[in-house]
Amino acid sequence: MATYALALAATLPVRVVLPKAIDAVGTVWRGEAALGDSHVAAWHASLLDSLGRAALAGRWTIDGPGSALQGGARWRPFAGTALDTVTGRAAWPLVALAAPSLPFTCDLAVHVALDRVDFAAKQQGVAGSITSDPGSCTTRASGAPRAVPRLIADFADPDARTTGTVAPWANRALHLADLTIENGVLRLHVAPTGAALIPGAGVPADLDVEL
Repeated sequence: MATYALALAATLPVRVVLPKAIDAVGTVWRGEAALGDSHVAAWHASLLDSLGRAALAGRWTIDGPGSALQGGARWRPFAGTALDTVTGRAAWPLVALAAPSLPFTCDLAVHVALDRVDFAAKQQGVAGSITSDPGSCTTRASGAPRAVPRLIADFADPDARTTGTVAPWANRALHLADLTIENGVLRLHVAPTGAALIPGAGVPADLDVEL
């Protein structure tokens, strides 16, 4: 029964399952979607992976100026999506698309090495790390660009609740911020050591970012 349901889902036009605002072509099995003005996501399911995992499973890519991400994915109707082995580089416009409520904008790129990302309604979590290049950031309201060194964010998901830290790449023992991801919200608790590097943050500060 589950295999039959997955087979039916795979033939659906992708427009049926994606928000109407997303410009997409193809089917759930194979297709493409525009992300913003300059990035494109593409996916291609695998029959062997799908049968072995009792889910619609395959590979995906996101490409655009300064961005090249790839990974695996599993999708079950009514259960949600899980990504694995997410690797590559993301330019800031792609970061801003993923987290549009960030209170700052940056001139830098990030490098992604995530073992797992869960989007399921009852289980959301991230495991792995994201590293930024050195660059600059500015608050959305106003202000001069602020230099930002190379940073690393480490994520762990021990009890279905993602926790992590943000630290300078050159001194990982110096915690600039602690973070949690729960119910679709990323919360950064900025430490005094991080307030000088994170635009718009006070001492201390909690920044909530909807994902």
